[in-house]
Amino acid sequence: MYFSSTDIIFITTVYLLSLLGFALNGFLMYMITHKSPKYLSPYRIFLADTAMTQMLLDVVLLIICPRVLAGSRNHIVVIYLGPSQFLFPYYSYLLYSTMLHLSLNSFISWMISMIYRCLILQVASISTKIVVAMCVAGYVVPFSIVTLATMIDEEHINFTVIVDFSRTVIVISTDRRRIAALNLNTSTNATEAAVLTHHIVPDIELYSSVISADMFQTGTLYTLFCCSVLLIPIYAIMYICRWRIHSLLLTTQSVQTKFQAKQLVQ
Repeated sequence: MYFSSTDIIFITTVYLLSLLGFALNGFLMYMITHKSPKYLSPYRIFLADTAMTQMLLDVVLLIICPRVLAGSRNHIVVIYLGPSQFLFPYYSYLLYSTMLHLSLNSFISWMISMIYRCLILQVASISTKIVVAMCVAGYVVPFSIVTLATMIDEEHINFTVIVDFSRTVIVISTDRRRIAALNLNTSTNATEAAVLTHHIVPDIELYSSVISADMFQTGTLYTLFCCSVLLIPIYAIMYICRWRIHSLLLTTQSVQTKFQAKQLVQ
């Protein structure tokens, strides 16, 4: 296990923010389950969905603590600084995909909750089953990211064990994997990663888990599209719903009705 001084600062920051996020979302879950009023029962599902997603995201961040680097030849290099570095590299890659899918699901959950707040002002009620169905439908795209990561074929695995008196280090000299359906290739060759990053990270070969991948492969492009380009329509829908909510509240004549509506959407 190897950490530079910069890594220690990075790990400390990630751990502090992740633990704080986990604690705050845990408090939100407590408020949802014990303190929220009954008239918010359907909406509590959206709140719980978002809170649980972000709590899981914090846990995954604590496990992998990824340091992401941009490499040459359109490659991305990830150094795993968390406890996942002691696992097989494939599981670090899988956890990284899990982190991305949880992050995307958080945004989609916010969007769906905004859609719900807009619809509840125009219909009498929305059943719990419909709310659950909306959450499940929103999870389809994020889940596809993890599905792609689990399709990797394990092949050409080669281990070299180096014994250095006080420690035993397992070095993966060649470890390439391929997703047959999408032709996705990943590499855990630290020497190759050093070349791709132009040696900007000193002693990169000392890290336990370093994985690189070509960003212009089908699977990588799909993940990149979901976690970046897809955010544009997500934010657009949230903005439109928020504008629609504001317009509906302005046209409400009854003071009591307006007050009750604000309780549902704010």
